[in-house]
Amino acid sequence: MHNGVSTRRDFLRLMAASGAGLALAGCVAEPAAQAPAPSAGTLNPADVKGALSYWNSFTGEDERRGFQSVVDSFKGAYPNVDFQVEAVPNADFMTKFTTAVQSNSGPDTVMALMERFPDMAGMNGLTDLTGFADNWDGLGEFDRKMLDPFTVDGKLYALPALAFVDWIYYRADWFEEAGIAAPPRTWDEFRQVAKAITDPGKDRYGFGMRGGAGGGAAIIKVINAYNGPLTTPDGKTATLDLDAAVAALRIYTGLLTQDHAVPPSAPNDSYNQVFQSFLTGRTGMLLHHTGSLQSVQNALRPMEQVRTMVLPKAQFESTWILPGGNGVMTSTHNPDAAFAWLTHWASPQPQLDFLKATGYWPTATAAQKDPFIIGNPLYEAATQAVSIGGTPTFFRGFQGWMDTVVLVETQNVLVGRKPVEEAAGVMVDSLRSIIAGNS
Repeated sequence: MHNGVSTRRDFLRLMAASGAGLALAGCVAEPAAQAPAPSAGTLNPADVKGALSYWNSFTGEDERRGFQSVVDSFKGAYPNVDFQVEAVPNADFMTKFTTAVQSNSGPDTVMALMERFPDMAGMNGLTDLTGFADNWDGLGEFDRKMLDPFTVDGKLYALPALAFVDWIYYRADWFEEAGIAAPPRTWDEFRQVAKAITDPGKDRYGFGMRGGAGGGAAIIKVINAYNGPLTTPDGKTATLDLDAAVAALRIYTGLLTQDHAVPPSAPNDSYNQVFQSFLTGRTGMLLHHTGSLQSVQNALRPMEQVRTMVLPKAQFESTWILPGGNGVMTSTHNPDAAFAWLTHWASPQPQLDFLKATGYWPTATAAQKDPFIIGNPLYEAATQAVSIGGTPTFFRGFQGWMDTVVLVETQNVLVGRKPVEEAAGVMVDSLRSIIAGNS
């Protein structure tokens, strides 16, 4: 460890020790036995029974409360199912999933987030749902933007239940004090606004940069704004341009290294630090997604103190739409109950219940048009984001590249260990190597 920031070698050592290095290397487990298919057609709740196990990665209080509302309505609809839930921390999820696939001992159903999905499907851990889903009358509720991320070679492996929709929270009262009439629309404008509302004498900073654990996604969003997709549509060729990577990394890290518009602790700040800084009035802007809205509204007065805006752009949009879905594991012993759970949470009302408790965006089109959403001005940015945003480029090994290369190289720049050009070069070269290894 150096200056409190992990090196890439440290990360790779940890990945190898935990078994998560499978994803980074582009390797997959031996194919698991395919699970029995669910019954054809729409399920009769009275006929669905038995034990059903499910893994998710919800750990926040609002998440757990919202999730419980979905569980309660599922139990009401399927009273003969013994539903058993296990929450697995994000940091441990893929290691545990990989072990379960290798030993054919996983749960019946599992949460499938977009950034994990290529690895989950690549190691043959999920069941092909295409035939059953085609006969489910709720499939037409979804835009292709919500389904395509869970589709491989025309086969559907998960049903969308929620979406992580990017936006930025900002202190409306700080903007007013600084005479800023409208939110920034480009990253250049964002940087100027961050400087304008920074006052180190008051321990007040323009932006809460997540430079520590979990911060890689934000960096890739900025890279996307300057580069566009990281690979060709078929995922077989890396398209990250060095000049674009340099431009993105320079403007993002410059918020600390040149502008001092983020807290000095930024290279180590993770979720808890950036949120506490924003909620307690230390930072004026925070990049997250709609899933944290309830927590923010509980701490700051909506519209008066806090508002929302879409992410800035450069040559391309930065905004990501990340559907979160649920899949049936190949180890399932109860495929009918597993698919009943998937279709339940994929339905509009459970998604609205979850939104009201958390802020996580619904994937069902009917739910997105509900008066609860249309009537809330804070949701205008999310509605705009869904319109302009795209699903990012994910590939086998994405999670490892994001955490052990993109994040670590950005930290190297933030603490002055490497120049921007060198760090960007490592990102580009490592991406090309991973994509070549996947082909």
